[in-house]
Amino acid sequence: MTGPERRRQRSEERLREALAHLIAGTGQGAAKGNPDALSVSSLARASGIGRNAIYSNHRFALDELAQARAAAADETAVRCDRITGLRAETERLKLDRSRLVTENAGLLVRVLEAESAAVSLRGQVETLQQALKRLQDASTPPH
Repeated sequence: MTGPERRRQRSEERLREALAHLIAGTGQGAAKGNPDALSVSSLARASGIGRNAIYSNHRFALDELAQARAAAADETAVRCDRITGLRAETERLKLDRSRLVTENAGLLVRVLEAESAAVSLRGQVETLQQALKRLQDASTPPH
């Protein structure tokens, strides 16, 4: 293998390694989930190879970069859809919570009214029991 071939092979290896790190979101210029970070400039910085050399001698890197950008953009779109769905679910849950708080407040009022009525009824029962006892005592002949 000649000197230029070895240099090109080493460059290709460095580019592949840098691409892998960029796509995985590790190392310098990490781009996990960020299609804008997957650029020729970031690849050049991460690999230490000039942009002109990448454009003129390493078409595979440009193709892989384009595929990675498309995949990251798709991932971003899916995440945005998921976030939109979660926001809608959050709003629905807030409305449910608000409805339940109102319903619970109404039930609490009913419970307090029922407790108050029970206390009043207990008093009436005690009064009636005392009156009944007096009547029974009055109707019972002495021995």
